[in-house]
Parts: sequence; C-alpha cells; structure tokens
Amino acid sequence: MDVQGIEGKSRPGEVVNGIYEWGGQKSAKDPKFSYQTNGDTTRIRFDSEKRTSTGDSKLQLNLSDYVLYEGIKLNAGVVSGTMDFSRLRIEDLEINTGASEIELRFGDTGVATKVDLSTGATDLNLIVPENVGLKIDMNGIASETNFAGDGLILNSKDWVSPNYHEAQTKLEFDISMAAGKVNLERVVSSGDSSKDAQSTQTKTW
Repeated sequence: MDVQGIEGKSRPGEVVNGIYEWGGQKSAKDPKFSYQTNGDTTRIRFDSEKRTSTGDSKLQLNLSDYVLYEGIKLNAGVVSGTMDFSRLRIEDLEINTGASEIELRFGDTGVATKVDLSTGATDLNLIVPENVGLKIDMNGIASETNFAGDGLILNSKDWVSPNYHEAQTKLEFDISMAAGKVNLERVVSSGDSSKDAQSTQTKTW
C-alpha cells in the first residue's frame, strides 16, 4: 500500500483518487469496493477477502493536499509500502496494521500532527525533516531504534528533539509495536496475456 498527495492540481471537490490492483483468476469477481462521502467524512473500503487470487494486492491511494485533515485513519492487515504524508496537513493520524514493513514520510507543513501507530512485528522507517519538532513515545517491544544517534533526547518516557518546543511544525508519535525495528532518518527540508491462468486486474477511480 502506497499513500501520497495527489500529483498536480486536484479537480474541484476531489479528495481522493487511486489505483487498486490485484491478481486473480479471470472468472473471479471483483473485490468489494466502496467509496462514500458523508458531510466532512470520506470512507474508502477495499475488501480483498472477496477475491479468489494468489499474490499481493497493490493499492495506490492519492489524497488531496488542498485539505486540512482533522483525522486520517488507516486500518489494514499485513502491509508493505510507503506512506508519504510530506505534502499533507493532518492533525490526527491513526494507523493500525498487522506485521508489516512500512516507510512513513512527513514534511514541514506548519501543522502539529499527532500520530498513533499500532502494529504487529514491524520494520518501521520514519523520514522526518530536521527542522520539524519531534516527540516519540514507544510502547511494546522494539528490538532496535536509533533515536539517540539521531539527536533525540530521552525525557522521562519520551524521545524528544532539541527543537521540539520552538518548531513551527510538530510531530508527536505514540508507537505501540509487538516487536520490530524503528529507524529514524532526519533529512534537510525541501521542499497482461489472455492465455495466462492468472491475470492482473486494475481499478482506477
């Protein structure tokens, strides 16, 4: 699963678009897909259990960067991918997954963001600009972190960057992990064949 801001200019009223791709038998029915907006809430659902297929499903989710998101909530099972929120202004972000391999990217958006991350055994890579104030509260078992080597200071139970209170953009993480590894990287701010038994199917919306 890959998440990012919509490239180029969004159409008026467009909050989300993307591509959903899966492998399956030609006779298999499409996975259940629903997309609904009610007031200021949009709910997108991909029910991959409805498919009869082998291999991975691939979801590219593109979100408008014209929106200030009060909250984004992502629920998934086993996930591998990059979630690039560097161009998105989000106040609350909640991610719940099983055992996964995830890269989370954030930008200097001018917004204070609270991130609640709950995972199984996971390899987590965090990419955060060095001028963004950062606070991380770790729960569970992380076999390896590099927070101290990347300039964070352990204050009580939180890892805090020296610029946290002065920074215009702040990220506050609450990470609950069954087991795994967390790598933090501080960066300079910048801005198919018809004869095959299996087929790859793609839905764009």
